[in-house]
Amino acid sequence: MLEDYEGAYPNDEFHGKDGPFHISLNDNRLLEVVQACETAAKELGYKVKKDFNSRQEQSFGATDLKTTKDGRRSDSYTAYIKPILKRPNFKVIRHAHVHKIELDDSNRATGVVYKRNGEFITVKARREIIVSGGSINTPQLLMLSGIGPAAHLQSVGIIPKVDLPGVGQNLQDHPFAIVGPFLFEKPISFMPNRDTKMEDAVEYVSKGTGFFSVNPVGASGFISSSLESSGQWADIQVFQYNIGVDRATTYLINQLCGLNDGVLETFFEPHMNTDGNFGAATIGRPKSVGSITLASNNPEDKPVIDPKYYSHPDDITVHVDGNYSVLKFSKC
Repeated sequence: MLEDYEGAYPNDEFHGKDGPFHISLNDNRLLEVVQACETAAKELGYKVKKDFNSRQEQSFGATDLKTTKDGRRSDSYTAYIKPILKRPNFKVIRHAHVHKIELDDSNRATGVVYKRNGEFITVKARREIIVSGGSINTPQLLMLSGIGPAAHLQSVGIIPKVDLPGVGQNLQDHPFAIVGPFLFEKPISFMPNRDTKMEDAVEYVSKGTGFFSVNPVGASGFISSSLESSGQWADIQVFQYNIGVDRATTYLINQLCGLNDGVLETFFEPHMNTDGNFGAATIGRPKSVGSITLASNNPEDKPVIDPKYYSHPDDITVHVDGNYSVLKFSKC
């Protein structure tokens, strides 16, 4: 069982108990904003208080929070790796950069070569090798090992061992746009500079509660764009961020979106230190397809990531629909 569910939508059909991932309720100190979002969704004709992990339909609801029991965020390491670190047949090697998968004369994977502290080390496999580098580093490692499109490998000085044209191709991502801020007259949002004090840090460390444990995404929803004719299979996800406008917010959005310094500062300056929230929309089923290729045959060079966002015209239509939906919610 994957989860240990104690969230807002208990249901044995869609949720489990006693798994390594603990799912809890979000902190209720921002509940007023979440309730306003649910009211807006209801006014626009959507179902509310709907479990997103149940059957697919257009709906809105408060978000759960994925945490461990002490209020700290749960991830693959804390849920699966940390509990088994002392097993005799398990070893984690940190600060290691895998350079390639070794193949024998029959192109059977036999081990991996990694670099750690300037030394190259080969680890032989007795049974199998599982490559779990994600959508970016997995194709990069395969191509560095001679597995991938032969012409591309040759162009960067790698001898092809297995010609697999699909490696690094068919990359799909979910473009994401933030809309806002929408300003409040009451102090009901999370303002990082105002609401995170030393006592909040102490509360988080000692109890796992308080503003440091809050998920700023208070509510979310799934809706259909104008291109989804059935109206039942959502292709847009929208988010509501319970966070106001201050210097910390500006920094966070800059880091999230990779914006140039000064752009948001100029835009936010008239509204600085004002309560509010932000909306966001992302494409649920993008049609644009990009690629991962090698910049060189050096394993320490970053790969060339070309997502080809909006190369399919339908993605532009869907995302514009999503952004307009966020604006509709703000007016309710």
